[in-house]
Amino acid sequence: MTGAIVFLKKEFREILRTHKIYVVPCIFLFFAISSPLLAKLTPELVKSLVPNFEVTLPEPKAADSYLQLFKNLNQIGILAVIFTSIGLVADEKVRGTAILMLTKPVPKWSFIISKFIATSALVLGALLLAYGVCLYYTLFLFKDAMFAISAQAIVLAVAYYLLIIAVTLLASTISRSLALSGAFSVGAFLLLSILPALHKSLAQYTPGALPNFQDKLLAGTATFGEAVPALMITLAAVVVLLVLTVLIFKRQEL
Repeated sequence: MTGAIVFLKKEFREILRTHKIYVVPCIFLFFAISSPLLAKLTPELVKSLVPNFEVTLPEPKAADSYLQLFKNLNQIGILAVIFTSIGLVADEKVRGTAILMLTKPVPKWSFIISKFIATSALVLGALLLAYGVCLYYTLFLFKDAMFAISAQAIVLAVAYYLLIIAVTLLASTISRSLALSGAFSVGAFLLLSILPALHKSLAQYTPGALPNFQDKLLAGTATFGEAVPALMITLAAVVVLLVLTVLIFKRQEL
């Protein structure tokens, strides 16, 4: 346990010293601020672009603010997390720092788990901060925060991001270059996104269904209970991926 704490402190120090502490939070905050504004102003922007045509658009609602936020977070946000995390293990193997760290009498599993915990703390902290900012601006602009529904949607987002971090950590562990790690991670993300479109059951019970459930919750066409099976499967997948990553790392010759 002492070794795990040492590694964890090291990971947090590295986050504070590198661009990671700025990139992900800044991107998330940009979406948190711009999404409510874009949702509110889109009808007026469209009318100004086509002044000679009568364009009838629905009145913007609080749900539009969150839909815009999650759309950005589930695409650009996830890619930002992937590209700032692809070197979690691969970069240390290339630089040889992993060997130096593991010469100490500490278990190898602590090396992997500390990276997962530190990265998750950064990403989920940025995610919850962005949600709080979006909540504030949505309430200010629309006089309706949709707190209960939006909170349910953010729970699904948390689980999905944990899975993306676990996938990226696995990719970084099995790869010996950043390019391979990035390709594996992006490919896995695209596969997760495509699966729900292939079959009805996949749209209900796979991790890739969580973004769709976010939209349905905000649109009022689904309940949180319907998303629970996909949520549980996603969390179980996170645990399985972490165990697999630890087992692979233990067998590797650094």
